[in-house]
Amino acid sequence: VPAADVGMLLLLTMPNIIVLTLPMAFLFGILVAIGRLSSDSELVALRASGISLFSLYRPILILSLILFAINTYTSTTLLPWGNRTLVSMRTELIARSAAKEIEPRVFYEQWQGVTLYIFEAPPGEDEWQGVFLVEDSKPREHQVTVAERGRLWLDEEAERLVLELDNALTHKVDLTDSDSRRYHVSSSRQLRKVLPLPARIRPPGVRDVRSVSIRELNLGELRAVLDDPDSSEFLKRSARVEIHKKFSIPASCIVFGLLGLPLGFSTRRGSRSSSFAMSIGVFLVYYVLLNHGEKTALIGENSPWLAMWLPNIVLTAVGLFPVSYTHLRAHET
Repeated sequence: VPAADVGMLLLLTMPNIIVLTLPMAFLFGILVAIGRLSSDSELVALRASGISLFSLYRPILILSLILFAINTYTSTTLLPWGNRTLVSMRTELIARSAAKEIEPRVFYEQWQGVTLYIFEAPPGEDEWQGVFLVEDSKPREHQVTVAERGRLWLDEEAERLVLELDNALTHKVDLTDSDSRRYHVSSSRQLRKVLPLPARIRPPGVRDVRSVSIRELNLGELRAVLDDPDSSEFLKRSARVEIHKKFSIPASCIVFGLLGLPLGFSTRRGSRSSSFAMSIGVFLVYYVLLNHGEKTALIGENSPWLAMWLPNIVLTAVGLFPVSYTHLRAHET
């Protein structure tokens, strides 16, 4: 695979990475910064100067709103585009690899029930000269096709390989016929044969028949799925889950902003390793709740909105409790 294609594949995976790592990186940054202020007793000095806890929250919340906007755009626009383009490009690379493996004057038998033989493959061209194709997928039905020219290309909509033959002559015999000597011959100016991707080079996740993943749809397409009367109940639940997920994960930037300040107070030493471990622990709890909620929502045991927003609700409550408690103690004092 050319280096430019590898770079493009990596670039297309970035939206998936950014959506999840941006909130975690934000929480880690807060813990490091607040932990350092706490270890140097600068927080004590700030509080002694009359600066309230809510004043400390202001810059954190402003930054969390900015990150929320960035992550929302990434989740609703860049992520579905990246997923769809990634699948299409990956399949195209696999199809190109399959075409390159077919060498002249060598029987190619990577498809079940299909044998392909080409006579000449001019260098630098995608077209073959002379094609011999045998199809015997049915036990008592055999078909042989001979063509002057042929080429292999990818049908992106169906995610299949298409063998296109020019000036083809097809010989067919059906042994189930009462007259087994009956012989059928047909000619075609242009003949197309649909072939699945060879199982040997098809990685997990690439389907024989193209069915767009729910994560490749943007908001408009997801709403169209909900409005379509022919959509199955499972597909509609998946669309509802995905819609809520596109907003609940970006909203975690705000949640982690609320949670970061009280957690930062507990990081007395200002150690980056302890801050990193704490942020990993918080994000692990968040991800487990999110993943479990998504699975229960897809099988109908939970409502999509509650399943996707429950991690934010739980962590928001955890983050607001120390703030309310501190404010109440300060008021009593």
